[in-house]
Amino acid sequence: MKTLHWIAAIWLMTCLPVLADTLDVRIDGVDGAQLANVRAHLGLVRAADLEDISAWRLRQLADDARGEIREALRPFGFYRPRIEVRLEEPETEGGRWRALINIQPGPPVTIRELDIQIIGEGSDDPDLLAWLAEFPLTEGGRLLHAPYDDAWRELDRLAVSHGFFDARFLLRRITVDPDRNTANVRIRFLTGPRYRFGTHDAGDTVFSPRLINRLTIVEDGEPFSSARLDEQREVLVRSGFFERVAVETEQVREDARVDLRYRLEERPPNSYRVTAGLGTDTGARVQLGWQRHYLSSRGNRLDTGFGAQQRNNEFVLRSEYQHPRGQRPGEFLTLGGVLRREQDNFRFNDESRREAIFDSFSGSREQAELIAGRLTERRPFNSRFGVIEERIFVSALNESFNAFREARFS
Repeated sequence: MKTLHWIAAIWLMTCLPVLADTLDVRIDGVDGAQLANVRAHLGLVRAADLEDISAWRLRQLADDARGEIREALRPFGFYRPRIEVRLEEPETEGGRWRALINIQPGPPVTIRELDIQIIGEGSDDPDLLAWLAEFPLTEGGRLLHAPYDDAWRELDRLAVSHGFFDARFLLRRITVDPDRNTANVRIRFLTGPRYRFGTHDAGDTVFSPRLINRLTIVEDGEPFSSARLDEQREVLVRSGFFERVAVETEQVREDARVDLRYRLEERPPNSYRVTAGLGTDTGARVQLGWQRHYLSSRGNRLDTGFGAQQRNNEFVLRSEYQHPRGQRPGEFLTLGGVLRREQDNFRFNDESRREAIFDSFSGSREQAELIAGRLTERRPFNSRFGVIEERIFVSALNESFNAFREARFS
């Protein structure tokens, strides 16, 4: 019975709480990213954030520290470190506990053999070959786990983005020989077939199949790529016909193809705009606009605007009709007109004498212009600079002047 009392007393003494702020952890021998990773793995470091902890638990964490440090150093290629952990009790009551850790990482593991093979239809894909050429590890170089993990994940992502949806790793292994500080890295990646674009379906929509076909830039049988899918989505968005656009993909494994399903919500057909302002060069001004985004299921559209400003009593009415042409999006036949009227000052000079024949006087200038042409929207430099509008047109302009001065001059 006395023995049981002594065991209980010892257990209570070793489990007395030690305040977390009485623990200091000092780590020597590593710095930078290695030190940060060691601290992230160490239970002793995390113990400093606890409200209370027992002396028994501190000693247990000190015993675990060696394994945690070895695990933390492996991603940097250190597999045989020498580690010393010493836990010191407070010298005085209320003093601080100290965990002193000294690490000698030793020589890093180097890569003796690097064997990476891409097998299947994607073995000659330019982007996959570029990935292989830029693989971050080299024979004779240091073994680093983080670049290795990033690289194989990038290969998997790259394959999917190029339509190799059945791709998988047959082998992905790092074999380390700690006694020789060497490692062998082997990767076998089977791409499988490359999927191709198949059919497209817009479901129920107010627009004609011909217009939907014009807005579809990917072709049946074209090799799949996520970049082309993004371009297709952007063409639908930039067409101006839809409030919301979603392009869903459906993989048909039997034929190795990807069918597209458009989920389109038509935008309201009309947009209106009104602006008003005041400027030192124009005086009061107002602008009204009406845009009909689609006049019919073919996607033809109309843009009309009216503007007036106080200075010179200027009034402008303009309108342009655009009719889709060809088989590609962004190509239109255009027909437009402009009516303009403004006050102007007239001055007549004698060319031989370079002086006015009589004082200047005010009158009105009227313009009527008819414009017919072709509009093409181009996206150069991989769309980094937006859309450039190319216009080829023929214009007929009729301009008249009406300048009367006290009914004596016309």
